[in-house]
Amino acid sequence: MQDITNARKPQQAADMVALQAANACLFCAEGLTLKGKRVFHRGKHWYVTPNDYPYEGTTVHVMIVPNRHITGFADLNEEELLEFPAMLAWVNKEFDIKGAGLFCRYGDTTYTGATIHHFHIHIAQGSQKTEESKPVFALVGFKNSPHQPEGNSQ
Repeated sequence: MQDITNARKPQQAADMVALQAANACLFCAEGLTLKGKRVFHRGKHWYVTPNDYPYEGTTVHVMIVPNRHITGFADLNEEELLEFPAMLAWVNKEFDIKGAGLFCRYGDTTYTGATIHHFHIHIAQGSQKTEESKPVFALVGFKNSPHQPEGNSQ
């Protein structure tokens, strides 16, 4: 349920080991209880929770997570898909989002870099761009080539 090899922080790995030992998914009811994870808002099919290990440079980093344990976007049913815009609107209003990145990873974590095998969608907002700003990076996969394909920039 967790891919500990993709943990970015030692405490994150330790939390994942504890969940693994309990055979619990972090984003399912038992895992939420075991970890004492905060839930900011609940809908019928989704909930909003903070990312306990936000990406460096984000000013807001929350996740919208389906209540049902699924592993990919294609597993969402019509009711879940229809409710998602309302959940996103709640996040935008509650956190006064001026602009953000919306992303998810799905499938084999050895390709994606994800840590949890329960589908979830990240909403990450950085700071306003200034002369001193640096970009916020999120791992979405791996490459073996030292060269990027044409048209792909960092």
